[in-house]
Amino acid sequence: MPNSIPFLILIAVCAIAYSVLLFHKRAAWPVILLLSYSGMIYVFEFFIFIWKDSYRYSPHLLSIPYYDNALGAVFSNLLSVPVVSLFVAVYRLSWRWIVCLSLAYGGVEWLFLHWGIYQHNWWRTWYTILSLMLFFMLTRQWKIWLAGRSRLFKFVTLLMFAWSVVATLVYTLAVTGVRIFHIGYFQDPYHDDIFFSAIYAFFKAAVLSVTVTVTLRRWRRLSSLLIILAAHLILMQLGILRVLIPLWQYWLIYMPCCLFVLWLVAVSSRKLEQFRVEQ
Repeated sequence: MPNSIPFLILIAVCAIAYSVLLFHKRAAWPVILLLSYSGMIYVFEFFIFIWKDSYRYSPHLLSIPYYDNALGAVFSNLLSVPVVSLFVAVYRLSWRWIVCLSLAYGGVEWLFLHWGIYQHNWWRTWYTILSLMLFFMLTRQWKIWLAGRSRLFKFVTLLMFAWSVVATLVYTLAVTGVRIFHIGYFQDPYHDDIFFSAIYAFFKAAVLSVTVTVTLRRWRRLSSLLIILAAHLILMQLGILRVLIPLWQYWLIYMPCCLFVLWLVAVSSRKLEQFRVEQ
């Protein structure tokens, strides 16, 4: 059996479950909450997966080994775990459900290890089970906090949403051979790229989230893109960012992506405000 089949089956099951939830709720906020949960997982994964190399995925869908490894993490972090977290939060599933779902993920991890499509370096399956229990409890409570009066939870939710979106787009630019970051922290240049990409994506997400939060004026919000553009040019001048296609093509791809993400963050900010009012 090809390595990719179990990953694709897991993604298909989660996509169907997510579609059912969206059909039931008929609202935008579950999408925002899903990607916010994904961003929260990215925080965790940055330290244990990217920085400390906790485990390795082998879906064998990309020719570059570390990008292929990161793709397995994207399958898990962008859809699989956030979808289950969303069900826990939306339907306020009890701690019994949380324990059962965490154990089920432990079982899936054991199967992936058995099939040789996933490997532990220093990680252990019981770490996964315990981490998911804690995360599911956090996400269940997060929806309640988000509906409260504190604007801190709205901002953090927006920041995590933005990081999830930006990091996914940055990864897409990497695997399609558009650009690569290099700072020399890791010997593997592609591991090095993913490491710095995550940091840079967080910086961009923070700039966009802060700008959208502090001002409603469109031209002031556009100033966030000037900050990102300036940082981009500095990284290019320092040789940290290497563009692998003609520059005119790169800017033709990159600038519309930035405008799209800014618009998406602005819309999500409004939807989150509506969510807080309606709850």
